Amino acid sequence: MIILNCLFVHAQTNNSSIHNKRKPFDSLMVQTNPPRFMREGDKMEFSARIANLSAEEMTGQVSLELIDATSNTSIDGWFQNIFPSQYFTISAKQNAVVKFPIQIPFGFNRPLIWRVTAKAGNYTDAEENTLPVLPNRQLVTESMPMILLADTTQLFTFKKLLEQNSNSASNESLTVEYTSNPIWHAITALPYLLQKTNESVEQTFNRFYANSLAVYLVKKYPIIKNYYTQWKTDSVSLLANLNKNQGLKQILLQETPWVFEAKNETAQRSSLSQLFNLVQVSEQASTDLNQLRDAQLSNGSFSWFKGGREDLYMTNTILTGIGKLLNMGAISAENTSRLNAIVIKAIEYLDAQTQQDYTNLIASKQNTSVQQLTRKQIEYLYMRSFYLNIPNKASAATDYYYKQAKLFWKNQPIQLQAMLGLAFYRHKEWKLVRTTLFPAILENAVKTSSMGTYWKEPNGATAQISTQSLVIELAETILYQTENEGLENSIAKMKTWLLLNKQTMHWKTTIATANACYALLLNTNDLTNNKNSVELALGKTIIKSSDQKTTAGFGYWQKRIDGNIVEPSMGNIKVTTTTNQPKKFSNTLLGWGSIEWQYFEELDKITEAANDLSITKKILIETNTKAGKKLAPISLENPLQVGNKIIVRLEIHSSRDMNYVHLKDMRAASMEPLNVLSGYKWKEQLGYYESTNDASTNFFFDFLPKGTYVFEYPLYITHAGDFSAGIATLQSLYAPELSSHSAGMNISVVE
Repeated sequence: MIILNCLFVHAQTNNSSIHNKRKPFDSLMVQTNPPRFMREGDKMEFSARIANLSAEEMTGQVSLELIDATSNTSIDGWFQNIFPSQYFTISAKQNAVVKFPIQIPFGFNRPLIWRVTAKAGNYTDAEENTLPVLPNRQLVTESMPMILLADTTQLFTFKKLLEQNSNSASNESLTVEYTSNPIWHAITALPYLLQKTNESVEQTFNRFYANSLAVYLVKKYPIIKNYYTQWKTDSVSLLANLNKNQGLKQILLQETPWVFEAKNETAQRSSLSQLFNLVQVSEQASTDLNQLRDAQLSNGSFSWFKGGREDLYMTNTILTGIGKLLNMGAISAENTSRLNAIVIKAIEYLDAQTQQDYTNLIASKQNTSVQQLTRKQIEYLYMRSFYLNIPNKASAATDYYYKQAKLFWKNQPIQLQAMLGLAFYRHKEWKLVRTTLFPAILENAVKTSSMGTYWKEPNGATAQISTQSLVIELAETILYQTENEGLENSIAKMKTWLLLNKQTMHWKTTIATANACYALLLNTNDLTNNKNSVELALGKTIIKSSDQKTTAGFGYWQKRIDGNIVEPSMGNIKVTTTTNQPKKFSNTLLGWGSIEWQYFEELDKITEAANDLSITKKILIETNTKAGKKLAPISLENPLQVGNKIIVRLEIHSSRDMNYVHLKDMRAASMEPLNVLSGYKWKEQLGYYESTNDASTNFFFDFLPKGTYVFEYPLYITHAGDFSAGIATLQSLYAPELSSHSAGMNISVVE
């Protein structure tokens, strides 16, 4: 077991005070100590210190006002602020502390404005700020895709919604979305690649990837420039009165990313309008390229996070992505020139690594006639096939592994077979691919009338998206040369499955999203077909497409039903479609839709979950004794008190080696981290990137070996009351189905 003692400190969130302009001899001052955030259900004493700076005793009144930031209305009663005004008497040159007991109601999870005002005679002082109120619940998303046929009535059953029976769950929304052109799902996924949720090199590259695809689409479909104007008029700012407080908005987006989306149905069009702002896109692409260049190590490789070790997989992934963009013609001439130096250095590094593998193989006197091919070499061959014009400094090694691939491709899983098929095709091994390899892949497909064509993937949902995308890429590459109508129909069915597995905003991860977008946009034809009529009956609720505002050009619309009117009966769904097509086209594919149900479950009622990963969380009180520092559990005899230094102990276990794992530990509103900047760290040969946010502490492991590890980091208790301490979650970033979490917990703090 490895013990990691991690010291964390984070700068206190700025308090934007509204002090009256005072001269040095002003006599009254208010000083507050608010938490960074609060959660539903928390009980606390909001405290303020009043300073009498005069030479005489002072008597006055101090008040606390609580305001809903989204509606600018008073919510004192809702928060049980039953003593909003208090009197004070303070001796000369002395201070007094006043406390306002409040309770955060369940159901309030939006920004809160607090204002403390003190008056004494002719003197007045005040402080005001906005802080986020986070839900004491976890958002759960259930979705049901729908394939809609022309001129027919179809019945669907949303089983999860029909069987809703949790007393503690509360509905957030039920959302219907529809588009007459499935490729819209690829377009709407692109803004996800632009999000900056961490500082990894993979996210830097994917922002460049999304911006490059946006430019490519505008050039291929000039009409998008006309639609862009309309999208801009649809755009609504997230919440106007929050825009000035970027720190607050960041907390909300990090901890409750669904809040703004749920309250603003036009947010998706807003994201797209920004994506297709070519001036903005060009500037951002230039910035991302600079960051990518700066992240490249001297040997040509990239590390996952700045300061980390060289990462062969990330380097290969970035070069593969660049190769895809070049293959589509989606990189401008200027950026191609700038990328050239990056690409050449990275290829030299990967060539050298491949040569080293081959050298080690020969040195170890292995039997080179049997299979020595691994996933590492296959991914290299696939990447290298995009750059056949760049001289290979590991030609002997590459030739060996290429011959190995031709001999042993049948032994590989479907995903790697597709990679090899693309590599062979670019080496003009057309007969091998068309008559042997690709038909073998098709023989292993699962074909359904409702979900299309797909391949089973034992490594989880995210790997399945990548497998599907690679097979589509291979099929599209073959189709580009053969013009085969049967193959075109097969590709349509492959894309059907991929699109139906797309969740509301993204395909689970940025890498899967990038792969899927590339596969769907490769050789894409018309993007503007949207002539049809759809009527949905969700129980007794009727939604008609003719009543919805449709996104210009794409026929996409979305209708959100607030959670307070969502009922289980809405799980019975009837869809009627009408077109102006001849009868012979009845029951043919019309478009795609989905129903998404989102609800919250209370954090406190979440029980521990584990699989290949497990995590437990404990809170210990640190005290100094004659024998040294001592850690003791919380108990009735040893309660938490304001001022206590506590240690959060996170014990994690992995039953196998894993790459790219994220550990997130939520904090209670009464806890304040010690102030240390985020960065890459090493301990006991385990490297990780540590980042402390306002409401959570995060660890990113590029490699987590099999074993058990204990993380301990210190916090201080700052406020009295009852608080939710949330849960700790452990998840593979690029295989999200591999995840676990600790049990939820509450804490009580006394003065």
